[in-house]
Amino acid sequence: MLAPHFDILNRLLLAALVLVLCAAESGAEGGSLVPEGFGAATKGGEGGRVIWVTTLAVEGPGSITEALDAEGPRVIKFRVAGEIKLSDERKNKLWVGWPHRPQAKETAGGAMNYDSPHSFVTLDGASAPEPGITFTNGGFYIGYGVHDVVIRHIRIRHGPVGGASGDGVCVQAKRVLIDHCTITGAVDETADLSECSDVTVQWCILGIGSKTGHPKGVDHSAGVFVSYGATRVSVHHNLIAKNAMRNPLLYGRHEETYATQERPLADIVNNLIFGCHQGALVGAGMRANLVGNLYVAQRPPAIYLVTKYAAQPKVFLKDNMAVPDQPPFVRVQGPEAPPEPNSPLIASAPFPAPPVRTQPVAEAAKLILAESGARPWARDALEAALVAEVREAAGSVLK
Repeated sequence: MLAPHFDILNRLLLAALVLVLCAAESGAEGGSLVPEGFGAATKGGEGGRVIWVTTLAVEGPGSITEALDAEGPRVIKFRVAGEIKLSDERKNKLWVGWPHRPQAKETAGGAMNYDSPHSFVTLDGASAPEPGITFTNGGFYIGYGVHDVVIRHIRIRHGPVGGASGDGVCVQAKRVLIDHCTITGAVDETADLSECSDVTVQWCILGIGSKTGHPKGVDHSAGVFVSYGATRVSVHHNLIAKNAMRNPLLYGRHEETYATQERPLADIVNNLIFGCHQGALVGAGMRANLVGNLYVAQRPPAIYLVTKYAAQPKVFLKDNMAVPDQPPFVRVQGPEAPPEPNSPLIASAPFPAPPVRTQPVAEAAKLILAESGARPWARDALEAALVAEVREAAGSVLK
């Protein structure tokens, strides 16, 4: 008599498991694909108190600033939806840690003590009602002394403010995960990753940089910047689109030799780069894996190896593609030609990095178009139009 009940229970459990797995794979509302790469180990504010943002005002009771300025492990969630306009008085930035600069003390040897009480924080935009949370009139600064930060499921529409420091998100911290965000309209880098370590940027839409607002008076919009001491950085499964330059830029420290600087390392895997004037630049001692990236409507070369600095770059290249194919795909500064066979700039094996699930180029591109951005289950007009434009430009590769 008990057997039928156990059979029904087993069927219900199996159905529930299938639903959970499908939601995880599809990026369903409120969920995320699994964190991977150098920043995946951080738990952010997991296990800490939950702080609810209850107003669209940038400051005051119940505001995002109040939540970020709190101390101790915390998960920030939203009971409101809409636009939060950043303040000119705070230099068009939301600070995580900064401007609490005294918490980041220099040791005798010059290394940074990451001891900020504002560490261990998760900003969870998936908790907001539709249409989600969009930050305008500036960007995020994850500053010195902070560690263990997770930001996911938010939009940043920067706009032409902030001048030369007008980044969509600037990371100068360690153990940081930027997951499923849409960051557009920055004056400078969409994602500036410098003086940082153990960082992942995944499943984001990054681009459409502002053509105005930079003090040089030019279109300075840039994609992803990994330099000035950044190391152990993963950038995977992102749509990087319509930036003037740095898609991405991967540099060590310009002024140092390869022997005197910490070995910078970047793992750039399965990204879709679309409609950018300048592709990837690699130089100044950077070690980089560039694997399975697709460049669509990209001015050649897709990858440029910069040799003018004291330290030379070294890259591992595998399964990258350009559509249309406009050789050379890789060019070396100096001879302005593809690298020679057995070039010391080209690594024969990948540099060690935490595993990232990779797919063939076309399959990865399809997944990115389906799953990237702040709320892939409910894209806004800008995101939907951009994805449609990429699909059309990529043509038969995505069919």
